Amino acid sequence: MLYKDACNEKSNQKNLGTIKSSNLCAEIMEVSTPDETAACNLASLACLSSLQTLGLISTKLHQVTKVAIKNLDRVIDVNYHPTDKIEQIEPRTSSCRFGYSRFGGCVLQNASSV
Repeated sequence: MLYKDACNEKSNQKNLGTIKSSNLCAEIMEVSTPDETAACNLASLACLSSLQTLGLISTKLHQVTKVAIKNLDRVIDVNYHPTDKIEQIEPRTSSCRFGYSRFGGCVLQNASSV
């Protein structure tokens, strides 16, 4: 359950307006107005498989994250926007999220190998 006041209090989009909704999983909350529809570009790193293929350590994790964010920013620039309302807001907000899947398993696997 989300509380509108708490979400808006902690939002880095306070200057854009009031957040009134979230995505279905409730991890992304963005300002939408009658003239602009919020959109977010997502990417995820599978930590356990990355650990095995890259020998993932904090330095490499930082490098991978940096590359992923740069690429997400490029996606925003060249992306096809299905509506004019999304096309208007995307360049202003450059909204993107980068997450790690199975991060806890990655930490546990690293801890047990030390």
